[in-house]
Amino acid sequence: MLRKNYDSELAELNENVTRMGKLSEEAILSALKAVKGEDDNAKEHVDALAVEFDSKKREVENTCIRLILTQQPVASDLRFISAALKFATDLHRIGISSADIVDCVSGRKGVEIPNIVAEANEAAEIE
Repeated sequence: MLRKNYDSELAELNENVTRMGKLSEEAILSALKAVKGEDDNAKEHVDALAVEFDSKKREVENTCIRLILTQQPVASDLRFISAALKFATDLHRIGISSADIVDCVSGRKGVEIPNIVAEANEAAEIE
C-alpha cells in the first residue's frame, strides 16, 4: 500500500514539473509577443502565470522534501527527485525573467525596438 502512495506521489511530482514547463513555454511566448508588440495584454497574462509559477514551485519543493524525508529514495528515484527540485528552480526563473521582459517592453509603446527578434530568430535557426 505504501509503495502505491509513493509511486503516485512521484507521478504527481512529474505532472507538476511538466506543468511548470508548459507555463514556461507560455510565458516565453507571451514575452516574445510583447516584444513584437503583438499582445497588449501580455503583462496581465504573464503576471497571472507568475502567481501560478510561485505556487507550483512551492508545491514541487514541498513534495521533494517530503519524499526525501519520509521515503528515503535511492538510485533513480533520488536522481529524479533532485532533478525535479532543480527543474522547478530553473523553470521558475524562466517565468520570472519572462515577466521582467514584459515589464521592460510594456512601457515602450510606439518606441522602435531594434530588430532583436529577427536577429534572435536567425541565430536560433538550425542548419
